[in-house]
Amino acid sequence: MKISFYLVEKSSQTQTEVVCRLCQQIYTKHPIWIYCRDVAQAQQLDDQLWTFAPSSFVPHLLIDNAKSTSDVAHQRSNTPILISCDPPPRHSEVCINLTGQALDLTEIKHGTLHLIEIVGHNEDEKILSRQVFKAYRASDVEPAVHKI
Repeated sequence: MKISFYLVEKSSQTQTEVVCRLCQQIYTKHPIWIYCRDVAQAQQLDDQLWTFAPSSFVPHLLIDNAKSTSDVAHQRSNTPILISCDPPPRHSEVCINLTGQALDLTEIKHGTLHLIEIVGHNEDEKILSRQVFKAYRASDVEPAVHKI
């Protein structure tokens, strides 16, 4: 499994904008599961994906947390980007984790090819991300770091 931390260097860029840009680059190659910390964040991301680039279309779906596993599997086959407050299912090729907490790698390592963490520019976000980074290292995974 590959883990990447994307460091937002410009204070003018939001975490949501970075996620939208990454989704635009990735979704044609790999399906994406976006794991949000709460419904408000999921809704904001859903709204932003519709409007962030006037000339582009990024197909996505905000998933109701009450959906059954078969419903999610059906939606996964029809929509390349799924947004949810639920942890990623076992076979999510790319997971963008926006919860601010490290994921249990034993739960996702057999199906997830790439786990992405976004590090915001404010100090509180950096502190949380350092803890997440350390947790992944403690699981014997060396995350890559990319400045954007």
